[in-house]
Amino acid sequence: MMCGVGTNYMVNVIPYLGSHTQTKSIPLASHFVEELTKSIQGTNRNITMDNWFSSIPLAEKLLMKLMNLTIVGTVRKTKEKFLLNSYSYVLEV
Repeated sequence: MMCGVGTNYMVNVIPYLGSHTQTKSIPLASHFVEELTKSIQGTNRNITMDNWFSSIPLAEKLLMKLMNLTIVGTVRKTKEKFLLNSYSYVLEV
């Protein structure tokens, strides 16, 4: 679910239909974030998300010029295998 920060109204929603949801070889969480944010891509906005959705590859993808979105979220140490340099990069952005 994506909600507007100013109004607290729901902007977009995708129902989760269980583990049978098909994605194009991308993680399920990334798929939902990309689908939910289609209407705001390129608008230089920030997305705050739960740690189930946040990941370093997703943050890098959303930061690309085409999407032009930034995120705030916690990345679980057990979820991501990343180098210290990558972690520092994310903090500097």
